[in-house]
Amino acid sequence: MGGKSVVAGKPHRPIYDLARVALEHAGHVPETKRILAIGDGPETDLAGANRIGVDAFFVAGGILFGHMEGDSPDSEAVARALVQYGVSARWYAAKLVWSDR
Repeated sequence: MGGKSVVAGKPHRPIYDLARVALEHAGHVPETKRILAIGDGPETDLAGANRIGVDAFFVAGGILFGHMEGDSPDSEAVARALVQYGVSARWYAAKLVWSDR
């Protein structure tokens, strides 16, 4: 309708810029090489990380769990999935476990 649209969600740069500004306001100014994007979405989490040049940690047992074989996908299965989406991740794990200990 003639207006300007700005998309701020993943994988678009504005959401990462906003996160960096929030860190700066909290007194943290991390170097890009010290930022790690963690996610299970190749088209959002990993694509965004790849686009802005930060390392990515892929949670393989997330939204792609049904596309992986077994409960703990091996590195070849993960590599095939990431190639299929045209993204990369430096690290991966089958799941991410939270512990409040």
